[in-house]
Amino acid sequence: MRFDLVLLDSDTAARVSIWIKSGGELEARGRSGLLRCIHLHDMARLAADSPQEATE
Repeated sequence: MRFDLVLLDSDTAARVSIWIKSGGELEARGRSGLLRCIHLHDMARLAADSPQEATE
C-alpha cells in the first residue's frame, strides 16, 4: 500500500510539473490522470475523517 501512495504522490507532482512547464496547458491524458488523483484524495479524506475507535 505504501508503494501505491508514493506513486500517487509522484504522479500528481509530475503532472502538475508538466502543467507549469507548459504554461498552464495539459493534454487530455494528463488531465484525466489528475482527476483520478483527485478522486483518490477524496476517498483518503473520507477514510481519515471517519469516526474510529482508538487502537493501540
